[in-house]
Amino acid sequence: MHTSGGWILVHRRLLIITLLAALAAAAISATSAAAANRSCGTERVEPGRIGPATTGSASGPGIPYKIIVERGSVSCGKARSLIKATGEGRGKWHEAPDIAGIYTSFPGGWSCALATGGNYGCWRGRRIGAYQHANEIAGIQV
Repeated sequence: MHTSGGWILVHRRLLIITLLAALAAAAISATSAAAANRSCGTERVEPGRIGPATTGSASGPGIPYKIIVERGSVSCGKARSLIKATGEGRGKWHEAPDIAGIYTSFPGGWSCALATGGNYGCWRGRRIGAYQHANEIAGIQV
């Protein structure tokens, strides 16, 4: 037969185990979320075009952009080349009535566009949220 002090000790141990399990789950969740944003270094991009590039139109070393894989298993090489190509106006240009609808498509199902603040974003794959896709990368001006 357990005394009331014994029950308190059992309940205290269960509470401690429950709290530790919750903390461990939160740490694992934070680690996987951080892993989704993977830095791929910087890439110099000749930005600012609002149309397809013309032959010989690059005029300098470009502006450095931090390349980030925000979602998916995209290689850093692919992420860097897509942001650079988008900034340089390569790819197939898709016109729209307003600037927010303009994008460039690339082989492999990639679509890229100019984002706010002179940044670039690319996406591919199934849509998993209102503005989220299975694979996403970003080029952020530094």
